Amino acid sequence: MSSLHPRVTVISLGGNEGFPIRAQGHNLDCCGPSWTVALAARQRELMQIYRRSGHGEVLWLLIPVPRNPAFAKIVAAANAAVRLAARRLSHVTVLDLGAIFTPDGAFHQSIGHDGRPVRVRASDGLHLTAAGQEIAADAVRTVIDRDGLLE
Repeated sequence: MSSLHPRVTVISLGGNEGFPIRAQGHNLDCCGPSWTVALAARQRELMQIYRRSGHGEVLWLLIPVPRNPAFAKIVAAANAAVRLAARRLSHVTVLDLGAIFTPDGAFHQSIGHDGRPVRVRASDGLHLTAAGQEIAADAVRTVIDRDGLLE
């Protein structure tokens, strides 16, 4: 890994979180404030690794609201941790995919895109379909271009 020097690292994590975190000698259960702070500390470490002291850019994708309410609680806490981790950290951009796929804060199997309905969520109610991934990739490209991350 030390031989890789990516200009931009895109990270999408958080859908399979929710496990207890060991921090300061305690096991913290998801998804309270202490758990969120502990997860944010781990995420911030990753952000700092990939931003390589300002020589790399990190684009971290927030997960849209899933169908399962138990997963939705986990995703909300994981997304909150990302926001906390990225706060005041240069060369880190957070892209909220929820603004695209779940703008009203509720799960949607399909969304309107280019004037037509598109099935964007897989049958598991968490992951994106190929069409959803294409929409997400377009959003990533837009941020990279808008912010000049590859210049």
